[in-house]
Amino acid sequence: MTGPDAAIAVAQGTNDPVPRAAIAALAMVAAADWLLYGEPQPGISIVLFFVVLAVAVAWTNAATLSPRNGLVGSTTLALALLPGVENSGLIQFVFAACGTAVFALAATDRFHGAPAERATRLAGLILLGPLRLIPDVIRSRAIWRRKLVGRLSVGQMTASILPVILFAVFAALFATANPVFDRWLAAVDISALLSGPDAVRLVFWFLAASFVWPFIRLGFAPEREHVARPAAAPAPVPGQLLGASIVLRSLLAFNLLFAVQTALDLAYLWGDLELPDGITHADYAHRGAYPLIVVALLSAAFVLVAMRPGGDTDRAPAVRALVLVWIGQNVLLVVSAVLRLDLYIQTYSLTMLRVAAFIWMGVVAAGLVLIVVRILFARSNGWLVGANALVLAITLYAACFVNWPFVIARYNVDHSFEIAHEGPSLDVRYLYRLGPQTIPVLEGFVARLDGKPFKKRELAKTYARRLRDGFAYSRNGWRRWTLRDQRLAGYLAGEPDGKAGRKDD
Repeated sequence: MTGPDAAIAVAQGTNDPVPRAAIAALAMVAAADWLLYGEPQPGISIVLFFVVLAVAVAWTNAATLSPRNGLVGSTTLALALLPGVENSGLIQFVFAACGTAVFALAATDRFHGAPAERATRLAGLILLGPLRLIPDVIRSRAIWRRKLVGRLSVGQMTASILPVILFAVFAALFATANPVFDRWLAAVDISALLSGPDAVRLVFWFLAASFVWPFIRLGFAPEREHVARPAAAPAPVPGQLLGASIVLRSLLAFNLLFAVQTALDLAYLWGDLELPDGITHADYAHRGAYPLIVVALLSAAFVLVAMRPGGDTDRAPAVRALVLVWIGQNVLLVVSAVLRLDLYIQTYSLTMLRVAAFIWMGVVAAGLVLIVVRILFARSNGWLVGANALVLAITLYAACFVNWPFVIARYNVDHSFEIAHEGPSLDVRYLYRLGPQTIPVLEGFVARLDGKPFKKRELAKTYARRLRDGFAYSRNGWRRWTLRDQRLAGYLAGEPDGKAGRKDD
């Protein structure tokens, strides 16, 4: 074996007593244990974990990692890790995992093809990849036994153990010569190591190994061979189940029904028409916000099924016109849902769930517009799925950099003062549940009441003090650091009495 094949074989560790993939996986389990285990609120440690995982992927695939693929993967990874630097959460973790997956696919020259094909590989790596650990261990058991037992001579075994012995000797010498090094070694609890990990830690190690294994093993997994199979009968296309006449009659009925709903919204929401007795604008707004989004989603699904690209319904002018009108009405429904939710928030308050609803409504509206683009420009359903996925990803990515607890708290406080100076509509307990990012707003609320003996003022003052104490305790450890927490810490350090929130009303 010579040339590139030999380089790849060496990179994959086929001639090593312990393959690189196994060494990298063990190192990643140790890194996960150090960075994440026992940490209730991991912050920057999650970003560091994925950075180390990317380094492990690059090391195990050094022979196949080209400069171009490395640049693409590194740039994507850096952008995906930025939300985790700003704040920690599930969405930030998903972005970091996706960025690392793109890096792994690029490092193994698998990030190519159509967008749908890339998305499939990305989803398969993240969702199905963790299931590969146990089958790979079982499959490679016999191979490892032959390599480690059949091929290793006494001299090779000695050569494998000797570096470990020398490492221990060097560590002992450094401890003797360097008191700092000696203190580091003394801090290691040997008795705890010898006693063995508990069951929870073993489960964590297994989950960590299952998660990192597909990223590391990706470059060594052989591509499936394409085996010629007898041609199967073509599956029925969903669009063929709905003929042009059926779709036409359906669209006529749908448009008529939607027109009635749109007219009601125009009258009651935009026209300020008096509602029937027993129904308030808040009730009207709240009951319709979420069902309208479900309606829009079902409408989009019907259009995708009925308007198969190149089918009879897609070529019928009347059907295309009715579909465009119907989608336009769906867009109006989404706008109406946004207005309903806005009216409800003005009556009550803003919450995290209602913010998520606003974002979701915007994504649905964008999806409806993309359906129109797909119909007008004869795009495929695969293009539509990819475009919607891109819109969703960009939206969630941008949302990661918004301090939503602070925004919600600031809106609720300002809105409460628009109603009355004492802020009777303000739910102070909910602001407390949003977490320490609301401290500046709570203290500003206390300052804006100018020392008046309101019960809600004293409650806000108590909650702000509790959040301060809890925040100081929760930041005990560098693994929990985030840029957002650092900004809050700067505020707390500069304004211990909350004077930053004072306004001259």
